[in-house]
This record gives sequence, structure tokens and C-alpha cells, in this order.
Amino acid sequence: MRIRVGIDVGTNSVGCCALVVDEAGTPTKILSCLSLIHDSGIGEDGQKTASSRREQSGVARRARRLLRQRRKRLRQLDALLEKRGYPIVDPSAQKDPYLVWRVRAQLAQETLPEESRRYALSMALRHIARHRGWRNPYANVQSLLLPAPESEFMKAMRQRIMEKTGEILDESITPGQAMTETALTTTIPMRGPNGVLGKLHQTDNANEIRRICEKQGISGEECKELLLAVFASKSPRGSSLGRVASDPLPGQGGLKRAPKCDPEFQRFRIISIVANLRVTEQETGSRPLSPDERERVVNFLLESTSEDIAWADIAGLLGIRRQNLRGTATTTADGERASAQPPTDVTNRIMSGCSVKALRAWWKKADADRRSAMIGYLYEGAEDSECADFLGSLTEKEQGKLDSLHLPAGRAAYSHDSLARLSERMLQTDDDLHAARMHVFGVDDAWRPPVEAIGAPVGNPSVDRTVKTVARFLKAVDNVWGHPESIQIEHVRDGFASEKTARELDRENNRRFKQNQDTVTEIQKVYGVQGEVHRSDVMRYTTVTQQDCTCVYCGITITYLTCQLDHIIPQAGIGSNNHRENLVAVCEPCNRSKSNLPFAVWAEKCNAPGVSVEEAVARVRKWRNIQPGRAQATRLKKLQKDVIARLRRTDEDPAIDTRSMESVAWMANELHQRVKSAYPSTKVAVYRGSITAGARRAAGIDSRVDLLGERGRKDRLDRRHHAVDAAVIAMMSPGIAKTLAERSNLRWSEWLSGKVETWKSFTGATPGARENFEAWRQHMLRLTELLNLAIAEDRIHVTENLRLRLGSGNAHDETVRPLILHRLGEGFTSAQVDRASSPALWCALTREPDFDFKTGLPASENRVIRVHGKRLNADDTVSFFSKKSGDDSKERPFAAISVRGGFAEVGSTIHHARIYRINSTKPIYAMLRVFTQDLLPHRHSDLFSAPLPPQSISVRCAEPKMKAALSTGTANYLGWVVTGDELEVAMEGFTTGQIGEFHKEFPTITRWRIRGFFDKTRLRLRPALLASEGLRDASDPVRKTLSIPGWLISVNGICSTHPTVVRRDSLGRARNSTNSGLPTSWTIE
Repeated sequence: MRIRVGIDVGTNSVGCCALVVDEAGTPTKILSCLSLIHDSGIGEDGQKTASSRREQSGVARRARRLLRQRRKRLRQLDALLEKRGYPIVDPSAQKDPYLVWRVRAQLAQETLPEESRRYALSMALRHIARHRGWRNPYANVQSLLLPAPESEFMKAMRQRIMEKTGEILDESITPGQAMTETALTTTIPMRGPNGVLGKLHQTDNANEIRRICEKQGISGEECKELLLAVFASKSPRGSSLGRVASDPLPGQGGLKRAPKCDPEFQRFRIISIVANLRVTEQETGSRPLSPDERERVVNFLLESTSEDIAWADIAGLLGIRRQNLRGTATTTADGERASAQPPTDVTNRIMSGCSVKALRAWWKKADADRRSAMIGYLYEGAEDSECADFLGSLTEKEQGKLDSLHLPAGRAAYSHDSLARLSERMLQTDDDLHAARMHVFGVDDAWRPPVEAIGAPVGNPSVDRTVKTVARFLKAVDNVWGHPESIQIEHVRDGFASEKTARELDRENNRRFKQNQDTVTEIQKVYGVQGEVHRSDVMRYTTVTQQDCTCVYCGITITYLTCQLDHIIPQAGIGSNNHRENLVAVCEPCNRSKSNLPFAVWAEKCNAPGVSVEEAVARVRKWRNIQPGRAQATRLKKLQKDVIARLRRTDEDPAIDTRSMESVAWMANELHQRVKSAYPSTKVAVYRGSITAGARRAAGIDSRVDLLGERGRKDRLDRRHHAVDAAVIAMMSPGIAKTLAERSNLRWSEWLSGKVETWKSFTGATPGARENFEAWRQHMLRLTELLNLAIAEDRIHVTENLRLRLGSGNAHDETVRPLILHRLGEGFTSAQVDRASSPALWCALTREPDFDFKTGLPASENRVIRVHGKRLNADDTVSFFSKKSGDDSKERPFAAISVRGGFAEVGSTIHHARIYRINSTKPIYAMLRVFTQDLLPHRHSDLFSAPLPPQSISVRCAEPKMKAALSTGTANYLGWVVTGDELEVAMEGFTTGQIGEFHKEFPTITRWRIRGFFDKTRLRLRPALLASEGLRDASDPVRKTLSIPGWLISVNGICSTHPTVVRRDSLGRARNSTNSGLPTSWTIE
């Protein structure tokens, strides 16, 4: 079979399609077509801030690691104190919380007698070890062994004391003395937002320990040992170095791959792309750049700190016209390719623009080796004493700014040494990277560096889900039907971005939309325009307003009604460059006279008054910012710079070619390499999303495919549109993509310039292109027939990956509440017992002979229980979870765990729900929500059959009839469901209420997605095929069903219809059996 695969990558979705074509390229069968929806790695807890589970669990993991390290450090300090003969004194055990401060002050002021000296020293040292203060993370603990001047923090503390008390403290005073003399003798607070203590530097506390040791006659050696124990720390920097892969080139296996922020890699990247450049000459044809030309271009790009360099600048540097510079889109032997702009040294730009002035100056003076050492120290913690000393000399404020240095992430394919050797070879010869590898390392023509597997994670949760989905789908297609002949991938602008970045882009789009809407209103108001105002009208009004109603070319006054938009630089071939920097508002005579010439060429031969390049540049420099805000001012400056560069150019823009249709986004390029490496004989291409939009319009897909929603436009209501887009992209080819891009370009060019629209009839620039395009249209008609057949037969599915392992997010809510205490003898309701603060306490209470599961435990002054081996009588207190401040006897049980002397809720950590049929006269159905906490002891076994004892959180929080059935053995375990599971439900019995009204509008909807466990008896369901983002003027029942609250239905109500829980494989097929332990579909009987 000739199999073509299409992949549509969205922000939270991946559409996949595999289809068969005949010898003529006509689709004959759809093998698999599905839309996979994912959450970009954002759990419920991270929805508000777009924080991924990975990010949240990382914060929690680092906090746990810090706590473990702190406990270990304090144990080691205690061991040292005991070894030195000091008693272990706990300051927190003292009745007077301020005693330890007085002891610290006394130790620094007077020599204590032997019998109390060691006791006091232990108390002070253990107190300081628990409140050490801040230290520069780049400074070694050894730096605290030497006396240090008073820190800025200490100076600020003395200033606060003076402002609040009027007392001026001596500069040599210690923190302990300062608190004793002020906070403990006045009414001013010590801690808190208004406290005088504030933040201290570890040097201040180290100075106090040295003062104490000197006053108490402690030897220098012992003082040093105590200082190292109190301020011991372990830096996490550099911990990942051991996991870095080795250089794959022959003879370089002992060297690690360099980070991409290494200046040597930045230089190598620039050189390898420059080595691909070609100069076309009329006499000699195409030639590579000479070594001298390469060196000039490379030095220019290395030294530039601007983000706005264009290929036209490189052509100017070489003294050639832009259209004579070729190879700007050619990939290197490693798959690296420049974007629309030349590559620059990103690391140098970041470091040169660093907000730390001292670091900027250091960077400017440093040579290449020192720069690499600094980047290695900052990025991966590589040892370097000079870098450590320099960074340690920065002020606290400057050191804090180092966290804002966001250096390029990732690893190069080669080591620092290999990069340098390859770079030198390409600079000194006309070799490209492929030839340089062969000459320097002796590899053969077929050698390629190892490429990551398609599904290998990149560290971005959203992208990781995309690449994993692509890998699974391609592998499944290959296993079932064989190798595809082509794999075409399309992505939207934020398809390879994090959820946070996607939201930022969405906010920017919304800002522009609002701005355009305001402009439309202004046009209608000022000029009395009736009817629709087009986007071209908005562009014309915005442009002429920004130009202060002045023709850029000649300087005469123009208005919105009299001006025309003109392209400064024409484009070879079809259409024009319609980007904002190529468009200006001009008068009609100038536009007619200039015709299709570059402005600079026309201005040179035009004799009209006011027409010259320099006069036009001067007018652009006077443009005004029509939108408030610093960001808008920055955009205006960039726009002015780009427009001025185009006003000076004398050559036209190059024509659209087939290669320029492919995406140059980093992750798109990375995915292209991965797929091509896994399927070397397959044609692979990654396109931008605009190509598919043009294909849908040209083929009439939106008006022909029977998706739910409004015909004639891409309706996002039906989630299957992702799968349809994948089918469209599967039928793409470079030639068709080029024609579609030319149509889109021509369309915008005619709209903006007000010319007669011809783009709809444009089907190609050459007879061959037109013939291919018409054939493609016929293929697309056949594709729509196949898609409609698949929709009618319910063969286009919407799937989700199920989270089956234990969650990687927060173990509990952030808020820790206090436990409520009750006397054991006063008695408790059943609800109170179920809120016992530990399973052991619950067991002890429920095992009492007079305990009743309905009424609880009666009061008894003779009550005696044993918890964790400790005997408790009626006068002792026991703790419970409670969110009420008063009487909690009727408060219902809720999921919580004991945390740091209090409790935190775990209601958002439901791993799965178990469905039971309770056998009685009339069988009923119930569910048991299983919380992650109860599964931790079984993390290495089957989580869905793990035993849940009565004292577990899950059972204690179940509904009463569920608990009773479990205890009596009348509950029959049927199976489990998780959030994201698909239910196929017979809807005939749901004819009233919200769902009845919804079903009238969407009678074909029978597949529902579990969106959560609303409470102990109800599920939250939403239609699997529909998305709330596509709602337009929806009725209230439809809006509620698709968004909040969804369909809230009891477990008994839904299970009584005997729905099927559908689990699907990577191709969207229902999985009814498995040999690999994967979850299978099942019907609730």
C-alpha cells in the first residue's frame, strides 16, 4: 500500500491521519483518523498560573530535598557537639522563647563559668544553625572562616532599629546583642513584616560565632570546625553533568557534548550555516563564499548584539544584491537551518545585555577561553576558581540578577574540542559541515550524528506529549500497515510552545483584536462608514495615522480616504511581501508612478519634488506611536528600522520557493530530523499552520465535511477538526504548498493594495503547477467523501492519554490547617471518627466495644486506648481534621493527611475510582474514589487492585452505603475508571432537564468523557467530541454541558444504563484485549 501520514500539531491537541492513495495519488481509504487531546502537562492545581505538573513537582521535590539536607546538617552538627562534649540543648523547648537571644548576647559579651558555658554554647550554636541567614550561592563555605565586614542586611537592621527606637547601635554589635538590647526591651516586634530583625547574611552570624568563641576561649581549630558544621551546604549546581552524553565522533568519545550556550557552539552554528551560502554570478554560476568572505560574515554575526539583522545586511556586507545570495534556507549536515534571519551569537547578546554591569564589563574584556569557562560555570556548575571568585565578589543585589540570565538550553551534537576543529576547517576552506567532518575526523559519506528517538522528551511537557503521540502513531502505522511513503506535519504558531507561552501569545492576539475593533469603531465614527470595515481598511487607517497623514514617498498630506497602501519592495514571482515593514501609506500619484519598482530605484530616476531616499527616511523617523506603553514604543522603533532598511534597498524580494513553505521553528526542525532519522526512505516535511488553512479554503473542506457546528467555516466546536486537518496535510506536497502560499500572498496583496481580486482563480504560476493543482483539487474532493463516510460510520475518534501511574503533581494542597483537639473521654460521632488524624487513631477508636458505625463512640470517662504503642486515657486529647472553628460533630469526612503538625487536604489527588455493584433486592451502583496517598505503599504493584483497608482515606471518605457494603462483603468490584476515560452511553433514557435539552440539539452525541469525580456519588461528564472553545450563541443547557458544571450524574444513574468504558490504542481503535497489560474496554454490567 502507498500510505501517507498527516500530523496536525495544536496547542493542546494532535490530529493524526493515515490514508492510502493509488498510483495517481487519489486517496482510496482512510486507515486511521483521530484527534488526541492533551492537557499540556497542566494539572488542576496549575490551571491558574499555567504551571505544569513537572514544574510544581519540581518545586515540591526541591523543598523536600532542602528539608532532608537541613535535617541531615542539624544531625551532623549535633554529632559534632556531642563528640566535643557539649550537651544537646533544644532552644524551642525553653518556656521563654527569647532566652536563647539573651544567651547569645551574654556569650558575646562575657566569659561564662565552665559549668554553664557548654550548655549556653550548645543552645546558641543550635539556634544559629536553624536561622543561618542568606549566603551567595556562588560563594564557598570556606569564605565564612575569615572575618567579614558588616553586610548590607545588618546595616539595614540597625537602620530599622534607629527609625523605630531612636537608638544608634555600635557597628560591631552582633545580631544576638542587637535583639537583646532592642526587641527584648521594647514593644517593637522582632519578626514579621514590621519586625526589626529582617534578613541577615551568614557572614553576620559567622562573625557572632567567632566573637563568642574568642570570648569563651574556644581554640581556633574548634571554632573552624563549628563554623563549617553550622554553615555546611551542598550545592545542587553541576549535578546533571554525569548524565551528559559523549561526543559521537571517532576518537572523541572521552569528551562530553558541549552545551548550546557555549560560545564555541554559537560560533560553530554561525559558521556551519554560513558555509551553506552561495553567491550566484552571471559568468560563473553559483559558488561558495571564499575563506575571506566567510570570515567577514562570521565576524560580523559574532560581534552583533542586534536581533534585527537581515540577510540583506549580509548581502550588502558581501557587496552583492540580495537575490544573488542563495542557500539561506539550506539545512546543514546536522539538520541545522537558519530562520528568516541570519544566526547570531545568542549567548554573546545575552551576556552583553546583562543587567549586572560588572559582569558585562568582565565579558567584554574576557577572551574566548574565559568566556567558555564562565558559561560552563553559570550553566552547569563546572569548577573554575576565577569565575567563582569573580561572581562571589558581586553584591547581593547583583547576584540576585544572575537568576534572570536565560542562556540557550540543550546540548550540541559534539564536544567543545570537536566544534572548534570543525569550525576552523570550514573557515579556512570552502568545506561545508559534511565535508569538514570527513576531512577532520575521517568519517565516511554516510556518517551522521545520532539523533534522538522521535518520542524522546525535550523537557517541555506540552512538546513532550506531542512527540510521544507522533512516535506512537507512526510506530503503530508501521507495525500494522507498513512504512508510509510520506509523513507531513503541520503546526500552529504555538504548537511547539509551553502552555504558558501559548497563553502569552493568546493574550497578545486578544490585545491586537481589541485594538483592531477599536480602530473599526473609530473609522465608522470619524468617516461615517456604513457596513463592514475590512482588515485592509484597518491596516490603511493605522498606517496613515502612524505616518501623521504624510505620504512617505513625497511628503504631501494624505488621509484615510485618499491614501493607498504600497509595497516598498516588490517580490519576484507571484504576489508581494505583505509584512508590515514592507507597507506604507502613499498618495495615488506616487503609487502609480512607482509601479512595481523598489522605492530606491524609482526615487533615483524620479524627478518629483520631495522624492528621495533620505527624505523618505527622515519622514519615517518622525512617525508617532499611536498606542500607549513602552512595548508599543519598542515595536515602533523596530518597525522604523525595518522600513528604513527597505527604503534603501534596490533589489526585489526573492520569489516564493518550495523550501520556504516549511517551518523553521526549532522544535519543528528537531522533529523533522527525528522522523527522517527513523524513516530515512520516507519523504518528511513540517509545514506552518497557514498552509493547511489555505488548503481547506481552496478545496472547500469546511463547507463539505459533515462536522458538527456551522458549515462553511472551520468550526472548533467539533474536536474532530484536528483529524480532518491531519487528513488535509497528508495530501500535501511541496508544489501544492508553494501554490497555496502564492494564492495567500496574492490574496493579501490585492486586498491591501485595493486591486481587482484575481487570487481565487489563481491555480499556479506555470502550466505544470496549474495541472498539479487541479489534480490535487480532485483528490481533495475524494478525500471529503472518505471523511464524510468515516464520520457517518463513527471511525474518526477523539482520544486522550490516560494518567495511570501515580501523580507527579502536588501530594496535597499548599494550605496547612491546624488539627482540632478533643478529650478522648467526651465521645465522638461517626463523622468525627472518620476524620481521625491518623489511620492508627481511627483503628483504635473503631475497635472499642461500644463503637457503632452509625452513631459513633459514646462518652466514657473510663476510656483507654493505645495509639502507636502509646497509652491514652479519657483526659488525654486526640486530634481530628476539621475546617470548622466551632462544633464539628456533624462535619462530613473529607480527604486529608497530617502534615507538619497540622493537616492538608488531598481532595485533588484522586487517582482512580472503583465501580461496585451492591447486591440487594434491587442492585445499585456506587464508586470508591481512591486517593494517591492510599496507593503509595503499592506504587510498584497493580494500583487498581491494591487493597484498601477500612482505615484508608479512600474508604473513610466513601458514601455510607459503599462503606457498609464493603464491610459486609455485598459489594461486587466491577472495574475502574480514571479522569479522561471515554464512556459510550445509551442516551434514550435522558429526556428531561439540562441533558434532555442538550440531547435535542445534539442527538448523535453518545460518547462522553469523564472530567472528574464531583463528589463521592457523582461523576462530571462532558461530550467527548465537542469543545467549549467552539461555542457561538449556545443555549444555556449546551453551554453548561460543555463548560461549567458539565453533566453531573450519579454513578448509579449512569451505570444503570450499562455504558461501555472505551479504551483506545494509538490508532484510535477500541482495545478489547491486550497481551501487554494495557487497560482494555469493558461494559458496566
